[in-house]
Order: sequence, then C-alpha cells, then structure tokens
Amino acid sequence: MKFRHSLTASQEIGRLFVDKWQQHTGPKPDLLLPVPLGARRFAQRQFNQSAVLALYIGRKLGIPVYQHWAIRQTDTAQHLLDKQARYVNAKHSYALTKHGIDGYVSEPSAVLRVAIVDDVITTGITVDRLAGLLSARYPHLNIEVWAVAFTPPPKSHLLNVENGIGK
Repeated sequence: MKFRHSLTASQEIGRLFVDKWQQHTGPKPDLLLPVPLGARRFAQRQFNQSAVLALYIGRKLGIPVYQHWAIRQTDTAQHLLDKQARYVNAKHSYALTKHGIDGYVSEPSAVLRVAIVDDVITTGITVDRLAGLLSARYPHLNIEVWAVAFTPPPKSHLLNVENGIGK
C-alpha cells in the first residue's frame, strides 16, 4: 500500500476492515486519529496511508476523522530500525499539536472514545507513544488502536503455517 503508492489497495483494505468491524458489538469511537506522517515521507508518497484508511473507515462507519492532532517531528523510518532504536526514535519523533483534540473534548473530564488508526503495527511502539501523549493531556480518554495488519514477532507461533492456516 504505502510502498507501492496504491490508494486503490488502501480503499480495498479499508473495506475489508469495515466489513470485519461491523461484526463487532462494542461502541464506536467518537473520533478517528490517523498516525501522522513526516513531511518528507508525505512529499515522497503524496499521501498518508493511515489517513487514507481512517478517512475511508470514518466515512463508511460515520465517525469523524481529525488529522491535525499530532505531528511527526522526525522522518526516520521506523520499519528500518530494531526494537530499541524504534523506542528511542518514537520518543523524540511525535508530539501533540498545540490544540491536540481540544475541539472534540467539551470539558477536561469528558469521556471521549478515540481510535488511533495505523496501517501496520510492527512493535506497537509508535501507537504506544501516541496513546501516551494523548492520555497525558486528556486523562479521561478511552483510547483504542485500529490497524489493518501487524507483524508477528520473530519465533511467534503465528508464523508457523500448516496447510495455509496459522496454528
């Protein structure tokens, strides 16, 4: 999707996510927050894959999307780093914008359900950092993470495939 510059793939993956989510019985989030993309990456790709997914999912499920809640301050690609380097990089890479999601929080103690939307979770460090920033400023938030894929850790039982089905 992001490496092949395919918006069509993003929409198809978003459709599959929505189809699966509609089987979910829990409450919908009040707001979708796509993981921010650095300026250099955005200039290269001309789109933020997490925002494309969030906008598609939000439109189909009737959930507003807010893209200007956080910024990516560095452009070091997380997928090129090992786990320890990802942690250090993420700690310095993300910040909430000046107003964050203030426009969606009616009062400091208001309970708001948000979902951080990412395309792929590899170690969880990026979404953990972003969720930490949100909960520090908005302690009453209920934060979920929505992703369309994850990378199993090395030696995971999920990588053991027998007859095309994970064990």
